Amino acid sequence: MENLIYINSSIISAIFCKTSIAPFERLKILKQSQMQYNIKTYDKSIFDSLSYIYKNEGLRGLYKGNLINIMRVLPTYAIKFPLNDVGKKILLKKNNKSVLSFNEKLQAGLFTGLTQIIITYPINFIRTRISLDNKMISNNNNLIKYTNYVFKNEGIRSFYKGFTPSLLSYPIYVGLQMSLFSELYENNFNMFLSGSLAGLLAQTITYPGDTITPTDI
Repeated sequence: MENLIYINSSIISAIFCKTSIAPFERLKILKQSQMQYNIKTYDKSIFDSLSYIYKNEGLRGLYKGNLINIMRVLPTYAIKFPLNDVGKKILLKKNNKSVLSFNEKLQAGLFTGLTQIIITYPINFIRTRISLDNKMISNNNNLIKYTNYVFKNEGIRSFYKGFTPSLLSYPIYVGLQMSLFSELYENNFNMFLSGSLAGLLAQTITYPGDTITPTDI
């Protein structure tokens, strides 16, 4: 019952959060990727860059890639807590303990992140490609058609392009996020503050891996 609550809450929060920041998510990918395509369109300020997208692609352009991003985060969020609980239970049983240390919580989080990235990375790959503009990649406006195009022209292995830097950074991000949240919450921080601080610290530490991945895709 508790895991079902986690899953439902995660799905609702994923849809709301990712949609609310979708323009910034797309702009981040465009800024990270533009150097690979030898353009400087998005070297401007955030406001100017978003205005450029709106002027050239309309309101839909600001949310390009959001649908597939939601498709990516739904399984990611849905399995995060159940997987982490499984990892914790395995370690408790293995080490014959009733309480886990921070390092053991980190191990459970690493297991969670590793499983997540292996399962969802192909969706992340397509999401990155779909988010690019027509100066970078053409014919990427239809999710199904473009996925089929990549499969036919680049092969199934292409769906794991850029996987190595993600493999080195994402499990660490999830591991830190989950273990830091647990430590803070168990030390009388409220849930919101625990989640905010854990996410901020984990994202800051592992962000370089996030910047490398798009240029490898």
